[in-house]
Amino acid sequence: MKTPGRPKSVFFVDFTGVIAEASGRGAMRRFVAARDGLNQERLRGNDMADYLADIRKYDATADAAVVDKIVKHLGIALRNRDSSLVSCSDPEELARVRERWCKKKFGETDDAKCDSIIEKVCETMSGDSTKSRVTFYYLVAKHLGKLQAI
Repeated sequence: MKTPGRPKSVFFVDFTGVIAEASGRGAMRRFVAARDGLNQERLRGNDMADYLADIRKYDATADAAVVDKIVKHLGIALRNRDSSLVSCSDPEELARVRERWCKKKFGETDDAKCDSIIEKVCETMSGDSTKSRVTFYYLVAKHLGKLQAI
Protein backbone atom coordinates (compact mmCIF):
# COMPACT_ATOMS: atom_id res chain seq x y z
CA MET A 1 0.00 0.00 0.00
CA LYS A 2 1.41 3.30 -1.06
CA THR A 3 1.28 6.20 1.41
CA PRO A 4 0.26 9.54 0.01
CA GLY A 5 3.06 12.08 -0.41
CA ARG A 6 3.16 15.46 1.17
CA PRO A 7 0.94 18.07 -0.42
CA LYS A 8 2.73 20.44 -2.76
CA SER A 9 1.08 23.53 -1.28
CA VAL A 10 -0.27 24.11 2.17
CA PHE A 11 -2.79 26.82 2.97
CA PHE A 12 -2.91 28.38 6.41
CA VAL A 13 -5.36 30.75 7.98
CA ASP A 14 -3.69 33.15 10.38
CA PHE A 15 -5.49 34.21 13.55
CA THR A 16 -6.12 37.57 11.83
CA GLY A 17 -8.00 35.79 9.04
CA VAL A 18 -5.20 36.12 6.48
CA ILE A 19 -4.90 33.13 4.18
CA ALA A 20 -1.33 32.27 3.28
CA GLU A 21 0.09 29.63 0.99
CA ALA A 22 3.36 27.88 1.57
CA SER A 23 4.94 25.02 -0.28
CA GLY A 24 7.90 22.70 -0.04
CA ARG A 25 9.85 21.42 2.90
CA GLY A 26 9.57 23.49 6.05
CA ALA A 27 6.49 25.33 4.80
CA MET A 28 4.77 25.29 8.17
CA ARG A 29 7.95 26.41 9.94
CA ARG A 30 8.37 29.34 7.52
CA PHE A 31 4.75 30.33 7.95
CA VAL A 32 4.98 30.25 11.75
CA ALA A 33 8.21 32.28 11.70
CA ALA A 34 6.62 34.89 9.44
CA ARG A 35 3.52 35.02 11.60
CA ASP A 36 5.57 35.38 14.77
CA GLY A 37 7.60 38.17 13.19
CA LEU A 38 4.40 40.05 12.40
CA ASN A 39 3.12 39.42 15.91
CA GLN A 40 6.36 40.81 17.40
CA GLU A 41 5.97 43.95 15.29
CA ARG A 42 2.38 44.30 16.45
CA LEU A 43 3.39 43.79 20.06
CA ARG A 44 6.24 46.28 19.74
CA GLY A 45 3.77 48.74 18.23
CA ASN A 46 1.44 48.31 21.19
CA ASP A 47 4.35 48.67 23.60
CA MET A 48 5.48 51.81 21.77
CA ALA A 49 2.06 53.35 22.32
CA ASP A 50 2.27 52.45 26.01
CA TYR A 51 5.80 53.85 26.35
CA LEU A 52 4.83 57.05 24.56
CA ALA A 53 1.72 57.48 26.74
CA ASP A 54 3.81 56.98 29.88
CA ILE A 55 6.41 59.52 28.75
CA ARG A 56 3.73 62.04 27.82
CA LYS A 57 2.65 62.08 31.48
CA TYR A 58 5.94 63.90 32.08
CA ASP A 59 6.57 65.54 28.70
CA ALA A 60 3.51 66.31 26.57
CA THR A 61 5.68 67.04 23.52
CA ALA A 62 7.56 63.72 23.51
CA ASP A 63 8.72 62.67 20.05
CA ALA A 64 7.74 59.13 19.04
CA ALA A 65 10.91 58.74 16.94
CA VAL A 66 13.11 59.44 19.98
CA VAL A 67 11.11 56.98 22.08
CA ASP A 68 11.49 54.36 19.35
CA LYS A 69 15.27 54.85 19.36
CA ILE A 70 15.38 54.36 23.14
CA VAL A 71 13.29 51.19 22.84
CA LYS A 72 15.63 49.85 20.15
CA HIS A 73 18.67 50.79 22.26
CA LEU A 74 17.31 48.90 25.29
CA GLY A 75 16.27 45.95 23.13
CA ILE A 76 16.04 42.65 24.96
CA ALA A 77 16.17 44.30 28.40
CA LEU A 78 12.55 45.36 27.92
CA ARG A 79 11.31 41.77 27.65
CA ASN A 80 11.92 41.04 31.31
CA ARG A 81 9.72 42.93 33.78
CA ASP A 82 12.53 43.41 36.30
CA SER A 83 15.01 44.81 33.80
CA SER A 84 12.35 46.99 32.14
CA LEU A 85 11.96 49.00 35.36
CA VAL A 86 14.32 51.32 37.23
CA SER A 87 14.58 51.26 41.01
CA CYS A 88 15.50 54.65 42.48
CA SER A 89 16.12 53.02 45.86
CA ASP A 90 18.92 50.82 44.50
CA PRO A 91 22.28 52.65 44.36
CA GLU A 92 23.75 50.01 42.03
CA GLU A 93 20.88 50.55 39.59
CA LEU A 94 21.39 54.31 39.59
CA ALA A 95 25.15 53.85 39.12
CA ARG A 96 24.38 51.61 36.13
CA VAL A 97 22.16 54.33 34.62
CA ARG A 98 24.92 56.90 35.19
CA GLU A 99 27.68 54.74 33.70
CA ARG A 100 25.84 53.16 30.77
CA TRP A 101 23.40 55.91 29.79
CA CYS A 102 24.84 59.25 30.87
CA LYS A 103 28.49 58.55 30.40
CA LYS A 104 28.74 55.81 27.77
CA LYS A 105 25.82 56.84 25.52
CA PHE A 106 26.14 60.62 25.80
CA GLY A 107 29.80 61.02 26.70
CA GLU A 108 29.07 62.98 29.88
CA THR A 109 32.17 63.16 32.08
CA ASP A 110 30.79 64.89 35.18
CA ASP A 111 29.53 62.26 37.66
CA ALA A 112 27.96 64.91 39.90
CA LYS A 113 25.94 66.32 37.01
CA CYS A 114 24.70 62.85 36.04
CA ASP A 115 23.83 62.00 39.65
CA SER A 116 21.98 65.31 40.03
CA ILE A 117 19.92 64.68 36.90
CA ILE A 118 19.16 61.09 37.89
CA GLU A 119 18.01 62.35 41.30
CA LYS A 120 15.74 64.93 39.60
CA VAL A 121 14.20 62.22 37.45
CA CYS A 122 13.68 60.03 40.54
CA GLU A 123 11.88 62.94 42.23
CA THR A 124 9.82 63.63 39.10
CA MET A 125 8.74 59.99 38.86
CA SER A 126 8.35 59.48 42.63
CA GLY A 127 4.57 59.05 42.31
CA ASP A 128 5.03 56.15 39.91
CA SER A 129 5.71 52.88 41.74
CA THR A 130 6.81 51.16 38.52
CA LYS A 131 9.30 53.45 36.81
CA SER A 132 9.58 52.41 33.19
CA ARG A 133 13.19 52.25 32.01
CA VAL A 134 12.18 53.86 28.69
CA THR A 135 10.53 56.81 30.45
CA PHE A 136 13.40 57.14 32.92
CA TYR A 137 16.03 57.16 30.16
CA TYR A 138 13.99 59.63 28.10
CA LEU A 139 13.75 62.06 31.01
CA VAL A 140 17.47 61.74 31.80
CA ALA A 141 18.32 62.47 28.16
CA LYS A 142 15.92 65.43 28.17
CA HIS A 143 17.51 66.92 31.30
CA LEU A 144 20.95 66.44 29.76
CA GLY A 145 19.73 68.19 26.60
CA LYS A 146 20.67 65.16 24.52
CA LEU A 147 17.35 63.99 23.07
CA GLN A 148 18.49 64.68 19.53
CA ALA A 149 21.75 62.77 20.14
CA ILE A 150 19.95 59.48 20.72
